[in-house]
Amino acid sequence: MPSPPAQLTLELALQVKAMVQDYMSQLENKRGPKDRRSPRRTAHPANHCTATSDIPAATNLDTPGTGTATILRRNDEDGLTDSLLEIDVVNRNPNLSIAEGEYFRVEHIFSEWVPHGGGGGDSNAFLFQIVSSDPSIRRALVQIETRTFTGPAFGSTLDDTVVYVYDRMGCLLNEPNVDLTGRWGRAELFIWDSQAYPSWFTAGTEPEKIWLVTALCCPQTSCS
Repeated sequence: MPSPPAQLTLELALQVKAMVQDYMSQLENKRGPKDRRSPRRTAHPANHCTATSDIPAATNLDTPGTGTATILRRNDEDGLTDSLLEIDVVNRNPNLSIAEGEYFRVEHIFSEWVPHGGGGGDSNAFLFQIVSSDPSIRRALVQIETRTFTGPAFGSTLDDTVVYVYDRMGCLLNEPNVDLTGRWGRAELFIWDSQAYPSWFTAGTEPEKIWLVTALCCPQTSCS
């Protein structure tokens, strides 16, 4: 078979190069040039976006609020610009609502675009450090470091310094206790759902609300 003309081969090479550059640019917009998250984790990085409809708070974990938003892309000259890419947003947080036109961030988890911090409402959340954990049931006792609300944290003990948090997704508190101890993370307050993770509580002892882990730092000696 005769070889393709040299010009055609060059054109194909340039097309492939352009496709690769476009793909790498999309990754840069999505992760950021200094993103050092461990590749072991499957959670997608957060994207900037603007709500194109109201996104109400969830009734409970299995009855989320839904709406739409457009992804914002970073442009070196103009900063964040509308990509015109519209996505369906699934909000499983009963303490968070987002108004049309409001800026917030989303991340892609288990085939759903879900709000990642920000947004409207009065979301109860705190940053923590893990004191001890039980990966067999995805639960950890954590020390509260800083919070988005005033007053005591729901279910906290020892003068409002520690509380239990839970991992409904199953991909955050699934490492050995020795590897999780001391790690930083974020938890948000959700309404308890009996179908969420029955092994956490025995019948009749279920709480009204529960702290679910929404983010966990990768193991690093320094976060600076």
